[in-house]
Amino acid sequence: MKTNLRTLLKEFHELPLAGQDSLLKSLYNFSPETRLLMANYLSGQADFSDLIGKMESETTGKVSRWRVPDARRVSYIVNSAVKARAPFEVMMELEQLAYSGFIDFLNLYGGGPDSFLTQGPKHLEAYLLIVKNNLPSSQQAEIFEDVRKYLLNNDNMDTGETYEVFESVTGIKVRHPHSK
Repeated sequence: MKTNLRTLLKEFHELPLAGQDSLLKSLYNFSPETRLLMANYLSGQADFSDLIGKMESETTGKVSRWRVPDARRVSYIVNSAVKARAPFEVMMELEQLAYSGFIDFLNLYGGGPDSFLTQGPKHLEAYLLIVKNNLPSSQQAEIFEDVRKYLLNNDNMDTGETYEVFESVTGIKVRHPHSK
């Protein structure tokens, strides 16, 4: 028999307080992502450092050890943060690590899985949109210039889509150092 949320909520509220506590404790211990969601939702003070550490290990950390980042794992980490309602600063850091991992890998090794050609721009776009939608224009300009320089210094790959995403979100033209 299928049970809907409304029925479950009714059953939850009918539990004695100890039963409610026990269920919440079980949910809290279910997974690190559930723990983050509950902590952030109820207290607004979740510690996302473990999630950021996982992203660093999966992206830039792997690249520095000559290993290939796992695009599915990167997406899982980002989705975990979204589900836990991570603040924009955390999302910004996660997306920056994500796009850097894919772009750095392609730049350093001159190629990689085909998905990296879309993953880099996808996470770059998410990062730039977070910056654009949450920071004052003076900070945006500084960050956008840093990203533009980063892209120009990491162009040992097919940069067309990456440049298009940057230009589309920021309105700033990326000039390739070899172009006039």
